[in-house]
Amino acid sequence: MDWKDKLHIIVGCSVLVGATNLMTIPKAYADDDTMDNAEHCMPLQKYQSQQQYVDRLEQLVSDLYVFKVQSKMDIAEERYLEQYRTERQGE
Repeated sequence: MDWKDKLHIIVGCSVLVGATNLMTIPKAYADDDTMDNAEHCMPLQKYQSQQQYVDRLEQLVSDLYVFKVQSKMDIAEERYLEQYRTERQGE
């Protein structure tokens, strides 16, 4: 994996983490029956659905990173084996 791929992954992850942090700024939440139209209050169900969304997003980013790294490792291994076979045949 060259430095450009690593940089893309790092920048992408940092943007997603920043967006996640902005979405989950600490907020007060309450059950629907106790909502008094408070300025910073949000329903508990909405808060929980946001948390589930953030968890799924973080898992997808993690899976994408693992896939990208694994694909680069597979390509490198194929190239190494191909080069090794060529050297052995040429000897």
